[in-house]
Amino acid sequence: MKRAIQSGDKFIKSLPITEKETLDKSPKNLFPKSENKKVIILTNAACYSACDAFVALMKDQNLTTKIIGEQKYTGGGGANVLNWNKMQKHKVFDYEFENSMDMNFSWRAMQSRLPDGTYRTIEGKGTEVDCVIPKTVDDIKFSNPADIVKNRTYVERILQNIDNDTLCVNK
Repeated sequence: MKRAIQSGDKFIKSLPITEKETLDKSPKNLFPKSENKKVIILTNAACYSACDAFVALMKDQNLTTKIIGEQKYTGGGGANVLNWNKMQKHKVFDYEFENSMDMNFSWRAMQSRLPDGTYRTIEGKGTEVDCVIPKTVDDIKFSNPADIVKNRTYVERILQNIDNDTLCVNK
C-alpha cells in the first residue's frame, strides 16, 4: 500500500476470493447437483463472510431449490477489513482523522463466480434471496423464556410452508 500511495497507483482492485486460474483448473463437476432433493437455505442480512460466500456459491452454481431470507439480501461483508487509524500509525497513510474519527474499509471486494465464468461482486450488497419472509412478532415470542431455540417458531413456519410462495413478500 505504501508503494501504491507513493507512486499514485490504484491499490484497490476487484479480485475474487478464489483466483480465476484456480477455478479454471477445477473439474467441471466440482459442484455436484443433489438429485431429487430440495436444497433450501435460510439466511438473513446478518450473514457475512463465509456464510455470504456459501450462499453466493450455492445460488450462482444453481445448487439450491430456494434461498429464503428475512431480508432481500445477505449481508455482503468480507473479512478483509482494514482500519484507517491503525494503518496510519504504521505510516501507511500520512493523513490522520480529527476528533477521534476513524474508518474501516475493505481492501478486497468479495466476488462470486457465475456459471458462465464471469464474476459478480457481493461485497457490500450480498446475494439476493429468492423469497423474503420477514419474522413476525409471533416468531420471536416465546411461551417458555428458557427456550434456547430462539428461531424455532420462524423455522417451523417456513418448513410448514416451504412450497407456499404466498408467504414471500417480494413475489
